[in-house]
Amino acid sequence: ITTVKDFPYSNNFDLFFDDSDRIWILSSNGIYVSKRSDLLQNESIACVHYDSNNGLPAIATANSYSCLDADGTLYIAASTGVCSVKIFNEKTDTNRFRLAVPFIQIDDRVVWLHGSLKVTVPSSCRRLSIRGILFTYSLNDPLVSYWLEGFDDGPIYTTKRELSSASYTNLSGGTYRFHLNLINPVTDEIDQTLVLTIVKETAFYETVWFKALMIVAALAAVALVFILYYGKKTRKLLEKQKQNKEMINDLTTAFAKCIDSKDAYTNGHSFRVAKYASLLAEKLGKSKEEVEEVYNIALLHDIGKISIPDSILNKPGRLDDSEYAVMKQHPQRGFDILKDINIAPQLALGAGYHHEKYDGSGYPAGLKGDEIPEVAQIIAVADTFDAMYSTRPYRRKMQLSDVAAEIRKSAGTQLNPRVVEAFEQLLEEGAVTENGGEAAPAAGGAV
Repeated sequence: ITTVKDFPYSNNFDLFFDDSDRIWILSSNGIYVSKRSDLLQNESIACVHYDSNNGLPAIATANSYSCLDADGTLYIAASTGVCSVKIFNEKTDTNRFRLAVPFIQIDDRVVWLHGSLKVTVPSSCRRLSIRGILFTYSLNDPLVSYWLEGFDDGPIYTTKRELSSASYTNLSGGTYRFHLNLINPVTDEIDQTLVLTIVKETAFYETVWFKALMIVAALAAVALVFILYYGKKTRKLLEKQKQNKEMINDLTTAFAKCIDSKDAYTNGHSFRVAKYASLLAEKLGKSKEEVEEVYNIALLHDIGKISIPDSILNKPGRLDDSEYAVMKQHPQRGFDILKDINIAPQLALGAGYHHEKYDGSGYPAGLKGDEIPEVAQIIAVADTFDAMYSTRPYRRKMQLSDVAAEIRKSAGTQLNPRVVEAFEQLLEEGAVTENGGEAAPAAGGAV
């Protein structure tokens, strides 16, 4: 036994079952028809209601007996007599109805169709109203639905009494089909349908070529904005980079002067090493920017010497073991001084590793081969050359041919063979002359 709580009407008398799983419920205001499963679920109950507006001639009375015969005819004891309703295979008599769309309205203009089921609408139409009509000569108010295929997501249900114009705004150009349907209230099936084909002309701005042109124009506009915006940012960035480069050049030159001024016996050494290192970098195929970077790094390769006591740095004779141990600290101290310069992080490499040897016997880290940064290997050759080809407190400079021979002997042990080979090419080309070890290049950076 199921108690139905949410039935749409309360004063009901009797239940009768048809042959399609529907229950006909007699009540004091007509007949309700519902699915048996909806009643048993006792949730949302959909019903079809018949009263005098739907052709029911009389309404059942309480405390009376109604009868359903084997043919599916329900005899209802009513207040005014007995009436019969056929409930088996019930169909609405659709011959009494006719669907029609007599006219449409394009904005404010009415267009009569005269029975035509196809109409063309100009592209200038902003609002399209379709007047659907259901003609009937009975008191019934049947269920109807309509939908515009190509625009609506699904059918819209209403009744003949409530049916009015269906309006659509800003339809795109194309072909649409307006469906007007008569619904059987018992079976929920479509008994009649009318389809009106509507062709809305395509506006020029809806054509493929126009859309493609607009896409190209939009992309061009975006590209132009991108170019202008990022072009301006790029120019600012390049200007900033130029300023940074100039600042680095100025600072490295100033520091190099400070370094050389502290060591009275090697004045100009930093600039000469920077010149030789840049020539080697160029010979090794480096770009203009890379050559300039090598020059600046080489200028500061001996910056760690500013922490060495003057008594050791400017001692006229050879250093003893303890003094030499202090002197050997200058690469690490130079690295520590330069390592935190974020604007030019490569500056610390030359200072920290120019005394490393190709065979791993150098200091301070004992790096070997390609473990040594390339710029430090280039500076090592330039530094070795200038050390032998310039006057020191304990000896005069060597002959160029002797210096070349010593550097050649150091290839593979102290120095990188590839850099030594580049140095020999510079000698053959005359890039390093008999006067090359004496003159310091002009301050300022580029070679």
